[in-house]
Amino acid sequence: MKQMLKKVLLTFGFSVSNGTVSGVRLPVNPEKRAKRIFSSALLKPTKWRHDDVSLVGLKTSRYFDLWNKFQGGHKKYSYFSLYDELFSDLIGKSPKVLEIGVFNGASIKTWREFFGAGSVIVGVDLNPECAQYDDPDNNVHVRIGSQADEEFLTRVVQEFGPFDLIIDDGSHMTHHVIASFNILFDRGLDADGRYFAEDLNTSMWKHYRSSKDSSIDLFLSLAELMSTFYYRYGYEEYGRDMHPTDFEVPYICTLIKEVRLFDSAAIVYKGVSLPPMVFET
Repeated sequence: MKQMLKKVLLTFGFSVSNGTVSGVRLPVNPEKRAKRIFSSALLKPTKWRHDDVSLVGLKTSRYFDLWNKFQGGHKKYSYFSLYDELFSDLIGKSPKVLEIGVFNGASIKTWREFFGAGSVIVGVDLNPECAQYDDPDNNVHVRIGSQADEEFLTRVVQEFGPFDLIIDDGSHMTHHVIASFNILFDRGLDADGRYFAEDLNTSMWKHYRSSKDSSIDLFLSLAELMSTFYYRYGYEEYGRDMHPTDFEVPYICTLIKEVRLFDSAAIVYKGVSLPPMVFET
């Protein structure tokens, strides 16, 4: 795995020596900033363990039940209930789904069964061997290319999109995650679509840190951008009697309805976002 990651980094022009990537910021212990914010009582060292190693808690997970039939997949325990919670409302609505990262095909097969007849599942992967999982008769499609290649992803969007759901479970290289979001969120995602990225925990491992900013930084920045309006304008500038007024914010602020963070994952809900307005009765 380390040799494969090194090869990918070298392909994109990074220098690798003793496991360290040149020109990027290595992961920072998240407890460092926390010590400036939280009390010592909240940060005291505490024992932590997982007691459901027999997977009893997943007996009610529809996604796990389907996924468990296929061989070759690997998932974090917490993702199964998360999928059920975040995506079950799309079942039976014929969603178009793009998943970055095909691996052994288990995930795209599961999504097809999870969302049901009428759904279109598209997987993209850099590995040519993943083409074997292309199954157009069952609305499962695989295209080979890099998740950081704008021309390639644009072709995928033109062929199948826009998508109701985009899932980034690809290389987990931080520059790849950031590049895919920049390419796909605006142009490849439906007006009220969802963008889900998993395995953000890899940003804490130096072998995946291939850019100055991490995958986690991407979503923290999105959450912060949702408040950029208040940095530019004061309370007295957005009262009801001031509307309609043309405010100015970064374009992406007009596209984000919600950003949610989980253990090693994040989801962004796209949708029309209106300027704030306050009024009194």
